[in-house]
Amino acid sequence: MTVSEFQSRCKKSVKTIHSWLRQGYLPGAVQDPATGEWDIPEHAREPYTGTRAKTARAICASMVQAANRRQHIVPALYHLDPSEFEGYIDALVDADLLCRRTVDGVTYYDATLKGQEYASLSGDKLKKLVGECLSTAVVAIVKGCTSAVLEAGLGKVI
Repeated sequence: MTVSEFQSRCKKSVKTIHSWLRQGYLPGAVQDPATGEWDIPEHAREPYTGTRAKTARAICASMVQAANRRQHIVPALYHLDPSEFEGYIDALVDADLLCRRTVDGVTYYDATLKGQEYASLSGDKLKKLVGECLSTAVVAIVKGCTSAVLEAGLGKVI
């Protein structure tokens, strides 16, 4: 879709949308080198542009809230490198708060039913519950890895 079509859908100024495009906040958008016109994917979502979280819990909580609002999240929004961003996403998926969906080569993040329930909480309560969920997921992952190592007979090496 064109910038104008996206603008009418998300009710933001063309200037704002061009800023998002320059910053890479609309994945899959492609600029025609000859005309300078942008082609934005049909399924593109308005990016999350709320206050930038600084702590791991706050980052995770804002990701769940953004997904619940059907806003797009990308590493640049949080000033994270892609691998660190994926680590947060993996933890939220493992905690059953987010799920991934890919359409036309663009990955979107949706809140699960559990994530929707958590996103309705106030900021501090959400951060606390997300932290507890992530702690549980991390413990389960570590236990799973430890069990796999022991079952494989590699425990003697460690």
